[in-house]
Amino acid sequence: MGWRYTIITLSAVSVAFGVIRIFIFKIPESPCYLLSKSLDSRAVEAVNYTSHFNKKPETLTLDMFWAIDEKLGITSDANNRPVRKCGKTAFLVNTEITRRKLKSYTVFGYRKLFTSRKK
Repeated sequence: MGWRYTIITLSAVSVAFGVIRIFIFKIPESPCYLLSKSLDSRAVEAVNYTSHFNKKPETLTLDMFWAIDEKLGITSDANNRPVRKCGKTAFLVNTEITRRKLKSYTVFGYRKLFTSRKK
């Protein structure tokens, strides 16, 4: 019966920490993720929130991102979101990724594992 109390206690602690994390600690989305989705303004807000929380100066602005986009020649769409064009190799199909990973494997290494010992 003791193991049940252990599982119930650990589950209650996990749920309590989950609730605390969601409702008490406001952790913003990762700026890397936001930049990958072309949400530059939200990425700037996330970085500035973190720097404000750490009592550091908020030096990052959206104009800095626009200057970088201009320097790299990246255009913006109607919603003022940057349109980043990636090359052909940027987006690979899952089968292509799997094929590349499995290319280095051979059956000869595994055959040694399952053979019986020579006398």
